[in-house]
Amino acid sequence: MKIEEALFGKNRQKPWSFKKKKDQKSFKEQLEESMNNKKSELQKQAKKHILDILI
Repeated sequence: MKIEEALFGKNRQKPWSFKKKKDQKSFKEQLEESMNNKKSELQKQAKKHILDILI
């Protein structure tokens, strides 16, 4: 903690914590990405089952 205070000062935001917050996606973006991944996974499974039935 003392090293961080010496490097950044007491009131200055730490660059790595700022970058982490900046890189984080909003809840809505995370939810949309998760839903898209799940949808694509289900489509692949459906195609596989249909092909298994036909063959």
